[in-house]
Amino acid sequence: MSRTAFKLPAKLSQFYVYVLILVLLFLTSLNIKNFLTPKKVLGVNTQISETEKEDLFWQSFLDKHPSYIPGLIETGRTSEAGSVDPNFTP
Repeated sequence: MSRTAFKLPAKLSQFYVYVLILVLLFLTSLNIKNFLTPKKVLGVNTQISETEKEDLFWQSFLDKHPSYIPGLIETGRTSEAGSVDPNFTP
């Protein structure tokens, strides 16, 4: 029993190689697109800005340490800073 190998014509095999390359390029571009798009995360709309974060930090810090003069200055309460330290001048 002899087996004969099935041979594709040269043009057809070349066509299959080109199609395979096009499919791989398409899948690669799709993968890159999915990798580069930002992911939707729950709570993205509730993010606060850096200035709001800083204000919240100083508020919580001043709740624990109400006589910290640099914190009072940062929050804009210079009149309270003057009452804590009589030598303070804005």
